[in-house]
Amino acid sequence: MATGSNKQLSTHSRRAAFKTCRRKHWFSYELGIRRDTDAKALRMGSAYHKGLEISKQSGLDAAVTEIRRRYSETPDSVDAREWAIEGVTVEALLCGYFWRWENEPLIILATEKAFELPIINPATGAATPNWDAAGKID
Repeated sequence: MATGSNKQLSTHSRRAAFKTCRRKHWFSYELGIRRDTDAKALRMGSAYHKGLEISKQSGLDAAVTEIRRRYSETPDSVDAREWAIEGVTVEALLCGYFWRWENEPLIILATEKAFELPIINPATGAATPNWDAAGKID
């Protein structure tokens, strides 16, 4: 549900779940039943983007410190060796990003910028009363 609204949010993930498996969509988005732990790709992506956000404010060393803190304790649901490899991989990706772009005149404006927009009917110009488009710009 959208914050402060009765509208539901149409996100890429929600549409993909619906297209892949309607039962998965029902459990996840209608009933709110989710896994205890995120999938590896989601964990890594979240950690990487958190590192980018921290580096924007405090530099690469602070970002690497945060990545190491995140991966310092292995969850019960993950193999310890895999967890350690995942942490080192995220750290290497973040360092590689800075190595590649450090001499370019780039400014990171935002990471994972969330948006929520009305879905407009092109025939009437009116917003749909039940749904908004939502997501994050990478």
